[in-house]
Order: sequence, then C-alpha cells, then structure tokens
Amino acid sequence: KFDETEAQRLASGAIGTLHKSIRVTHSRIASRFPEAVWHAEAPLFRTALVPLLELSALVRESGIKVILTGEGADELFLGYDIFKEALLRSRWRDLSDAERREAVGRLYPYIEHFSAANIPALVAYITNIGGDPSAPLFSHDLRFSNGLLSLRLLKEPTNCARSILQYATEAGVDLTGMNLVDRTTWLEVATLLHGYLLSSQGDRMALANSVENRCPFLDFRLANFAWSLPIDYRLRDGMDEKWVLKRAFEGIIPSAITTRHKTPFRAPDAASLVAAKPDYLARLLQTNRYSAVGILDAKFCESLVRKVMNGPLGNISPREDQAFLLLVSTLLLHEQFVLGQGDFGRRVRRPKVTVAHVESGRAFRGRMQ
Repeated sequence: KFDETEAQRLASGAIGTLHKSIRVTHSRIASRFPEAVWHAEAPLFRTALVPLLELSALVRESGIKVILTGEGADELFLGYDIFKEALLRSRWRDLSDAERREAVGRLYPYIEHFSAANIPALVAYITNIGGDPSAPLFSHDLRFSNGLLSLRLLKEPTNCARSILQYATEAGVDLTGMNLVDRTTWLEVATLLHGYLLSSQGDRMALANSVENRCPFLDFRLANFAWSLPIDYRLRDGMDEKWVLKRAFEGIIPSAITTRHKTPFRAPDAASLVAAKPDYLARLLQTNRYSAVGILDAKFCESLVRKVMNGPLGNISPREDQAFLLLVSTLLLHEQFVLGQGDFGRRVRRPKVTVAHVESGRAFRGRMQ
C-alpha cells in the first residue's frame, strides 16, 4: 500500500547508485515492534521506525557504517503538508466554498479519507476548528485535536499546549513575534524533529545496528541560509513544496520524482499488529496490565482495545491508530524496563552485586583519578 519501489528505481538509475531494497510486511512490523520500543526507550505513536530498523540492518550487512539522511529538508524547505495546511487555514475566511473544496482536495491526496466524497465534511471540519492565525500554536491546532484521544489513556492527562508554550519561553523563543511559517517551522523542529525523527526513528534505529546517521540539511550554515529565503522560494504559491531545491536539481533528479506529490514516510500502524496478532499482544492487552502501569485509565484502555481489535481494519481512524500504538508501546516499556520481562526485558535484569564488585569499582575509580 505504501510501496515506493518504482520511485526508488527511477532515482537510483538517474544518479547511478548501487541500489538495494527490502520489503517489509505486516507480520515483520508486528514481530519487531517490541525491539523498536526497546531501542527507542520511549512511547511510540507510529510503526514507521520498524522499517528503518530493518533498513539499518541491511546497511550494516552491506558493510556501511555511516550514512547521509535527508532529515531537516522538510522543515527548512517547507516540505510537510502542515505548512500548506496552516497557510490555507490562515486565509480560509477569504475563500469561496468552491475554492475551499478545491484546496482541501489538493492537501492530502495520499490519504484515503480525503477522497472526493469526503471533501464537504472535511471543509466543514476545518471551518469549525477556526482559530486565530496569530495565535502561537495555530498551525498545530488540528494535530493537537487529533491527539486528545491519546491523552485519555492517562488517569491524569496533561495540557500539551501549555507544556510547549512553557518550553518555548524557557528556550527564549517569542512565538508571537514570528510570522506563521516561522512559527510552524519552530514547532515542527522543537517537537516532531527533535523528539521523534532524529531520536526514536533516527539515531536509535540506526545505532541499534551500529550505523551512524549524518544529516547535512541540519548543518547550521545551510539551516540559516534556508531560513533566510523568502517563503515563496520554499513553498511556491502555498502548494509547491521545496520549490528552490527542485529548481536547483533540475536535470539531475528526474522530473517524475520532483513533480510527484510529497508523501510522508508511512507504514501500517495499528493494522499491522491487529492483522498479525503477535503473541505478545494478547499478553499485554489485559486489564490487570493497564492497572499495573499505574498511570493508565484502565476503563478507557479496555474500550479502545475492544474497538480496535474487534472492528474492521479499514475503520481504524488516525486518532485511534496513535492511541493504540501509544498504549501498546507503553505496556511494552513497562514490561521491559520496569518488570524486566519479555524477550528484551531479560536484558535489564540487575546482576547480583558482591563485595568483590564493589572493591573492583573502587580500584577502577582510583586508577582513573
């Protein structure tokens, strides 16, 4: 469903690289998800890091220790759809109904529920969300709204918006003094890029196979240059993302690559686990497990699991996807790092400490001093 094989072959053939690929299945994602959680050491809301864990293993098997990645390009050159979405919402009141329908239809053509039949409902949803374009977190209103379901997993939900504003204040960042695009960029960098893409999905999946990531787009000189460019150079007419990069590589990268719609790196989420039904899933999804963690609302967890596990795979919403994976990964973390159980939890069992160990440690510290 998310196969990019043809685009890979086209790009590789154009620039003459020795290309290798792997095919990742539902069952493979499900079986390796606990290992990804083990290396991430954090709750996860996606499964996309499992294919990257697989990919880093292929890189290592190929004898490569250091790789270049494109992380940072979407943040600096406005490649993500959230930039288009924020700009569209900021001028929403000035658009006619026909213009609204046309613009929404162009936003997410790769997402099934953005089909033509659903456009009127999506237009109504964006209209109801409203919001003040000058508000610090305006660009991420829809994302925070989708995350509210996940917060219900907790007995004592936190206020994410307040936490982000506090983080910005402590970092000395004045979000109210930025234009909309710069605010959106800062929020993407400070949250998704910093906390997930470079860490859980990036370095940790690569270093699990002793591979080091290098991110040339995040060199401070290139970042400063990109930040200084006019918005229209990066997002032409509010819809054509990475415009200046595409122009820079005309004649090098095939036009079939540069003109295809930008899509995020995706993998089947809850559907992978539900379809494959790995052994650990039945073990984790028990009421006593929710209560044992201590921070989870067991009643809501039961309701969510019943809905996801018993309904058609195609009916799992993006909000339920996130919440379900956050629940499963939190239960895995508790099993692995608190209880010291499961395939990976056995690695954290504390060894018995003897007097000899203590004396050896003292001697080592003495030598170091």
